[in-house]
This record gives sequence, structure tokens and C-alpha cells, in this order.
Amino acid sequence: MQTPLTWMDYAPDKDSTTPGVVTDCNNVWPTEKGFRTMPALGRISNALQGSVLGMASALLIATPVLAGATADTLYIADSNYQFANQIGGIPNMGNRWRFTADGQYLVAVNGVAYPYYYSLATGQFALLLPTLGGVQAPISALCEMTDYNLILVPPNSQLFYSNLSATASWAPDAASQVYVNQLDSTAGNITAVHRLRSGVALYKQNALHFGTFTGGLVGWSTAIVSTTIGARGNECVVNAGDYHYILGPDDFWVFDGYNLNPIPNHIKEWFFNTDADVPYLQNAAGRFDLQNDMVFWHYPSKNASPRGSLDSYVCWYRRTGAWGFGRLNIDLPLVGLTGDSSQAGATTISGVALRDHSLYGYDYLNSSVFAGGCYITSQDFGDRHSMYSCNRIRPGFQTYPSTPSGAPAPVICTPLNQYVAGTTPVSNGQFPISTDGWINLVNTARLQRFRLDFYSQCEITQGDVSLFVGGEV
Repeated sequence: MQTPLTWMDYAPDKDSTTPGVVTDCNNVWPTEKGFRTMPALGRISNALQGSVLGMASALLIATPVLAGATADTLYIADSNYQFANQIGGIPNMGNRWRFTADGQYLVAVNGVAYPYYYSLATGQFALLLPTLGGVQAPISALCEMTDYNLILVPPNSQLFYSNLSATASWAPDAASQVYVNQLDSTAGNITAVHRLRSGVALYKQNALHFGTFTGGLVGWSTAIVSTTIGARGNECVVNAGDYHYILGPDDFWVFDGYNLNPIPNHIKEWFFNTDADVPYLQNAAGRFDLQNDMVFWHYPSKNASPRGSLDSYVCWYRRTGAWGFGRLNIDLPLVGLTGDSSQAGATTISGVALRDHSLYGYDYLNSSVFAGGCYITSQDFGDRHSMYSCNRIRPGFQTYPSTPSGAPAPVICTPLNQYVAGTTPVSNGQFPISTDGWINLVNTARLQRFRLDFYSQCEITQGDVSLFVGGEV
């Protein structure tokens, strides 16, 4: 009996016998046709001298700038993505750096030191001081540029400051449109701030406000969107322009400036109750992969070493709503605008700073598989009553894998068998794919799922499993 072998969605919360569910995977992403292996990672930059605590790419007027930060040092990369130490010895307590573009300036804050800024005119980072005298910008943990103002949020605070110009005096003055607003209508401090359309979304751990600039004596008019849904940290919010994608207190959410809705998924229970190290989820950091139309959240799992470091990710494919998952040890992800010699102007890239403190991007021209390993595991075939036998599997491919040097085969299949409900599936050997596209094996169990390991770039689609009822045992 030929049974369809389909790959619909990574769904650990669903029953494992549901047709098309992916019960386990690593570094494979959903596509329109099935799943594809993660592209190889190519090193783009030199290494920063320490763990990457901030990395941003932005357009200053029309010039792309790539900045990085370690605990006490700010860096700027040249046109070849080589970072150079710009300024060091900056006070910090191991906090993350945040960046935002303000015209010809790139503002940087870390919650301990006074803000710094990189000037396109000087090509240097410097302390952010008012050019005509006055009050210095406050020590800030968060920063964001909106259509109207630069916003700064002090650490552990319900206050947010706004100013028409980063280099003007920050003394509150309605005539100069310098404002200090207090967000005290909900409990807790501001944890994230991101522009959205012509306004700004201000997040607390369990609340969300949306601000509209009104000027006058008030500055910003804020409205409560939710008193239960917020963000643990600034990087838990993925700003994709017209939408915010949010890793919330107990689910994933999308906010468009008006409506706040949960993102449909079948990973919520597994994510929050089984895999993620919830006390450290404020460390999670998202990115938007425009080229692949994918939203990523990198997060610390319960097995992360050191605890709280980013060692895993989930990804959501916006076109189909399907999810993927993988393990990848990184310092921080990068999303932004950067130069591309093949295009005029700038292009959006999505990359990550790995634990060697260098920036990596996807190498689509490299057919070798991602170094961390790629695999996908099917649904459970059979039932919890009768025994079933399988003698061969034919996985379908939109892009067929190759056999790199040193790899045993393009694909290796590992049957995982379960005889008693609720027990851990047990491996029954490994079987390579044959030249005719079939995986030939002999496997018998009540429930059996199949893990396929890939050794090069490929895209897997619907296939077939030859399955026969063996009787009751």
C-alpha cells in the first residue's frame, strides 16, 4: 500500500500521526512545495574582539553603514565588511547595544553609558552632545527613529524622551518639541520600542501601547492596545516595516498598528513548556529574512551553553504559515540595509554573528549543506494497535541533493519505531537512498517515523511510503 509522504508544517503540538506533520527537524525551512535545507553560511566580516552585543546595518541618507559592538567598544565596517575599532573603553555591564538611524547619524545606546553616535560627515563615533549647548541626551537602553522624532528610553523606566534632532538640547521644551512622556497607565517598564507606519509601538512585558505624535504641549498621544500581550525584550519584536512580529509572553503575535492577532502555529506548547528556557527569553532576538519571506526568532533553549545564550531558532514562512526549527549557536542576528556590489544602492540582507564573533550571510552559490547538519522527520505511520511493515520509501525532491566529498550518500534514512504509546521512538539502523530514488529497508513497528538526513542543498516535496498491515500483536 502506497501512503503519501508529505511535509506540511513543523507541528510538535499536534498528534504525531497527523498526515503531513513534521515531528522533528533541524535547519530546514518551509517552502511552497515542502521544505528546503538551510543555505550554507558564508563568512562576510572579520571578527569583533569579543562577543557581539550589537550589530546594525542602516542607510544614513543614501550611504549604507554596518556597525557592530562588543561590551565596551563600537565598530564600523568598511566597504569590504572589515570592522575597525572606532572607540573603546565605554562603560557597560554586558548589556546589548541598540542602534537607530537619524538622518546622517547612527545613534547607539547600551543602558549604562550616555548615548553615542556615528556621523557620516566625520566617519567617527563620538559621544552624543548638543552641538549648540544645552542638556545632554539621557542614558538610554532603547532608541528608535520615527517619522518625526528620535526616541530614547532610559533603563528600567516608564519614561520616553523624544527630540526633533539627536544633536539638539534634550531639555524638555514644548517650543523646541523636546518631550518627556510617561507610560504609567499600565504596570511595568518599557521593554521594547519600534516604529510602525507613522507612529511608534511601545512594549512592556505584558502590555502594548501605540503612540501618535501630536506635538503641542503633549508631544505623544498613546493608546493602550493590550494589557496582557507585550514583549520581554527589544529584540523579541521583529520589525518588518508594515508589521511587527512578536514573541510574546505565551504565544507569537502580529501587530499592524491597529490589530493585534496571534500567529497560527502548532509549536506554542512545545516552545514555552518544553524547549525554550523561559526565564531567559528576554535574550531572544528576531530577524526578518526579506528574500525568503521568513521571520526568525533566535532563542536560548534549556540546553544552551552558557545558559541564556542563543542556540536555537524557530522560523515562520509568511506565504504558507508553516514553521521550521533548528539549532544554531550565535551571538546575535543582523537585519538591515547594506551595500551590494551587484545592485545599485542597497539591499536587505539577513545574517547572523556566530560564536566566532564574525558576521555570516547565506551563500546561495555554495551547494554544500549547512555545517550544523540538516534533517527532517516525518509523521508517525501506522497506529497504536496493529503492526505495520515498510519495505521502501521514495522521498520526492524539487531540487535533488548531491553527494559532497566524504558524505555517505545524498540522503540517509533512519527509521524511528514506537511499540508502546508514549515511549521514545527507537532507531532501527540507517539506510542510504539508492540511485533509483528509493530507500530500501525492512522495518516493522506499530508506529514508525522516518528521519532523513541531507548532505547538500535540496528541496524535499511529497513522496511515498510502502506500508503493509502485519497484524495484531
